[in-house]
Amino acid sequence: MKVQRKEIYPGRGQYDVLEESPSFFIVTTGGEHQLLPKEDYEPVQEWVDVTHECRVEWTGGPTHEVYHKGNYVSLNNYRITRHCLKDIKVEVKR
Repeated sequence: MKVQRKEIYPGRGQYDVLEESPSFFIVTTGGEHQLLPKEDYEPVQEWVDVTHECRVEWTGGPTHEVYHKGNYVSLNNYRITRHCLKDIKVEVKR
């Protein structure tokens, strides 16, 4: 997981989280560990591979339906990449 400052310069200064406590994120910066207060930092949404949890049904042409854990999902929060006819990857932003 990555975190970034909540208000000032969102999208900049992202840090890789090693661990977290109830009050702090423990991150690494340049090989050193640092504590960031949770009240000032928030997780960054990242694309997570959920292909193994999904079923994709092609409905003809370029259209398709995606079922995640058995439920039909809107593709607003999902992305599908296709490298060939059989190699399909489904990701969700979390």
